[in-house]
Amino acid sequence: MLLAIGSGQLEAGRLSIGGLVALILYVEQLVFPTALLGFTLNTFQTGQVSLERVEELLKREPKIKDPDPSDVQPQPTAKRQGRFEARGLKVQYQGAEQNTLNGLNFCIEPGELVAVVGAVGCGKTTLARAFGRMVPLEPGQLFLDGVDVTQMPLKRLRRDVAIVPQEGFLFTSTLADNLRYGDPDASDQRVELAAEQARLADDVKGFPDGFGTVVGERGITLSGGQRQRTALGRALLMSAPVLVLDDALASVDNNTAAAILDSIRAQDDRTIVMISHQLSAAAACDRILVMENGRIVQQGHHNALIQQPGVYKRLWERQQASQQLDALAS
Repeated sequence: MLLAIGSGQLEAGRLSIGGLVALILYVEQLVFPTALLGFTLNTFQTGQVSLERVEELLKREPKIKDPDPSDVQPQPTAKRQGRFEARGLKVQYQGAEQNTLNGLNFCIEPGELVAVVGAVGCGKTTLARAFGRMVPLEPGQLFLDGVDVTQMPLKRLRRDVAIVPQEGFLFTSTLADNLRYGDPDASDQRVELAAEQARLADDVKGFPDGFGTVVGERGITLSGGQRQRTALGRALLMSAPVLVLDDALASVDNNTAAAILDSIRAQDDRTIVMISHQLSAAAACDRILVMENGRIVQQGHHNALIQQPGVYKRLWERQQASQQLDALAS
């Protein structure tokens, strides 16, 4: 428009060549500020919507809260032993028509390595979340060292029970900071020890900056196995007496998984609950709890369970057949 109108004005003698050049320079200087103004307005609107969502989240009342101070049972000063007992444990999610867990009864002794297996959707992950009271629980159903978990402060309970999910969330920070998430003041020596126990130390040696390597959000710069072992190292750093592995070794090969379990078991009588689809790893456990439709239908050692008709024997035979087919295909 400037060139079209300006050329006519120039021809009519109402505008000089210098004036036209000056106008063109002024327009060029206005292009970037105008584009920046549009970008700023778009960013402001996006930030306003995000801020509203953050405010909504901060105003939301948590469904699981600390017990009333008058209901809190006295906490023993001695170190937790890690004994879990369930008495008719039931869990039902809001809006669900049926219970996810239907009256579970079991006892896990201190220092015991127990596997929980079963088909998809049988309630294994809900049980793992119940150990850390991450799902609504009724009083008198789940006890840690004889204390009702619903009468324990959440901070104390979740320092005593370290849960490693299948997909642990990693933050955009260094690998060391991600390992220190549960204990920000942990020394470098403890960080290295936790990485060694999680069989992550050899991988760290190959990273350009070692423990100072920046991990992308959700661990995008790491492989699936490295992410799981980082989440495991984070839990081991806390030295909790109870460790719950919710299929946390699914992306790790069998040899590495066995080495990790051996390393964990060598510690001071740590109670380990391992939820896994890898029955070969479960076979090495002290005891196996077999779940179906939210109930424990079998329990015992691997050698005894494969001799009994039931869910575990079917799962074992199905997994063995699948491994044989994979071997033939390769």
